[in-house]
Amino acid sequence: MLSDISKTIIALVITLILLNSKNITAQSGMDYKWYANANLGISQLYSDIQDNNNHITKLKSETSFGYGARLGRYISPVFAVHFQGLHANFKGQKSESDLKFESSLIETQLGTTVNLSNLIFKTSKKRKFFVYATTGIGLIFYKSKEWNESTGKQISQLGYTSKENGEYNNTAFIFPIGLGLDFKVNDRWFINLESVLRFTNVDKIDAKESGNHRDAYYYTSVGVSYNFDFKRKKKRKIMPQLPVIAETPEPVAKVPEEEYPVSLTYHLPEKAKTFDTLTVRSTINISSFTGRAELTQILPVGFELLDTIIGGTRADYRNYTLNMFWNRLPEDSIIEISYKVQVDKIYGLLPIVSLFYLEETGKEYKYTTNITVEKASPPQIKIAASATEDEITKNNTATEGTSQNVQFKIQIRAENKTRIPLQRLANKYHIREQITEDHYDEWYRYSVGSFNTYLDAMEYRDKVRNEYNIRDAFIVAYQNGTRLDSLSELKNVVTVIYKEDDLTEPAKATEQELDNSGRKYRVQIYGVKNDRVDVSALKRAYNIDEVITEEKSYQWARYTVGNFNTFEEANRLRKKMAAKGIKGAFVVTYSDGKRILIDELDY
Repeated sequence: MLSDISKTIIALVITLILLNSKNITAQSGMDYKWYANANLGISQLYSDIQDNNNHITKLKSETSFGYGARLGRYISPVFAVHFQGLHANFKGQKSESDLKFESSLIETQLGTTVNLSNLIFKTSKKRKFFVYATTGIGLIFYKSKEWNESTGKQISQLGYTSKENGEYNNTAFIFPIGLGLDFKVNDRWFINLESVLRFTNVDKIDAKESGNHRDAYYYTSVGVSYNFDFKRKKKRKIMPQLPVIAETPEPVAKVPEEEYPVSLTYHLPEKAKTFDTLTVRSTINISSFTGRAELTQILPVGFELLDTIIGGTRADYRNYTLNMFWNRLPEDSIIEISYKVQVDKIYGLLPIVSLFYLEETGKEYKYTTNITVEKASPPQIKIAASATEDEITKNNTATEGTSQNVQFKIQIRAENKTRIPLQRLANKYHIREQITEDHYDEWYRYSVGSFNTYLDAMEYRDKVRNEYNIRDAFIVAYQNGTRLDSLSELKNVVTVIYKEDDLTEPAKATEQELDNSGRKYRVQIYGVKNDRVDVSALKRAYNIDEVITEEKSYQWARYTVGNFNTFEEANRLRKKMAAKGIKGAFVVTYSDGKRILIDELDY
């Protein structure tokens, strides 16, 4: 019975470790310390001489006491190793055979514990209770004697000679496995309850050897643990006084100084409105720390990053989250992060969260602030918010003369204070077209293409994103050769964004009759200008089961799948298409069968 229980426990622990292997070595906010433990408990031997075979019934006449000590080291929030010493006494009887025994042992053990609470759940310093499993290997030194209960005559003994007390001159190996529960009093002190079964490789701890059965013993204890730390405290430099900028409030996250050896200050615009272009700036005082570090800044939904290359560090931006990496922190104690964002329709009191991980301390520090964005009217570009293709046709009749003042380009890269050779960019992205460079306000910006209409620029932008894999490429506008900060500045410019000669008849479905009533959502999977593709070839190439619809407009043939009443349904299909290899698939909106182009604009 004991063997079956132990095998079940071992299998459970191994399974949990394999399922959660990513958490085993993960860094956390937990300090890794040495600890010492002292414990006192009851001991029970499972052997040939016994009347009972479980904890409860053994308490009456087959239970003795023991005491032990342990010195351990936390390796991670999940694992710890320890060295343990134990002294335990045992007694038992077998009434039907008129036998009794007494024995005692000294145990030395090298073991490990697995914190199941941190393994299964997220590591938290606020947790008060921890369940753990323990195992290891050890060596015991024992002595024992056996006698008849009725006569008191000694039958056998081990480790006893003529001396009454005897000597611990018999040895055996042990293989412990058990569970424990830690109660956290504070960061230093813990109270723990533990029950561990030790399997041995001998059958004579009770002084009686019979058959192939191996003896085993339980030690169930209550203990007290103390954590101590030998790490040296680093000397911190005093943070230099930053210049005061009257129009830029500088909120600082309020955190305990002893827990946050680095500080982060936000520098944000005092006033911001929807559709604005904003500069987000923050400074980090890293004191004297060196080595690898990571900064994650989580922006409000609706903040689109314009400059994804941040000076002095590698940067990656996706899903409104900017990640920056340093293989080695700069020698300067102050790091400045600055970039521009384009605000969408979002407004209100919006949070900005920064997470700074410092490898030297093994900790992650969190800083939060808020930015107030006031609601503003959307920029009045040539096409109204509800414009459809028919309305574009009507609006394009009187604006031909001013279109030459505006050009649209696709920005692919930007670098602060550092110029990038054009040939290097061409080789990196395998770009065959000419790359142009603009230098303004310490920034070098690189773009491709030049278009008189937004539609042509939009189609070329999708090509750059998909063919050259520059996923964050975006459209920029130039008026009279001067770059505009955002497309919203076109609100006072009368521009032919779509050329009149590009317009043809409204889009027609060629493969099936669609329900075009009301607002619908479809997924565009392919588009080609001045040409067509075989729908059956698309199906075979991407293993598409859905009906593919071909639409012709603006000299383009576009191919879509699906026809849904909600964006969520269409977006699920878009993800399905992406999984089939169509990475550039996107959702388009229709109103009474007519495509709403405003949903494709970037502002």
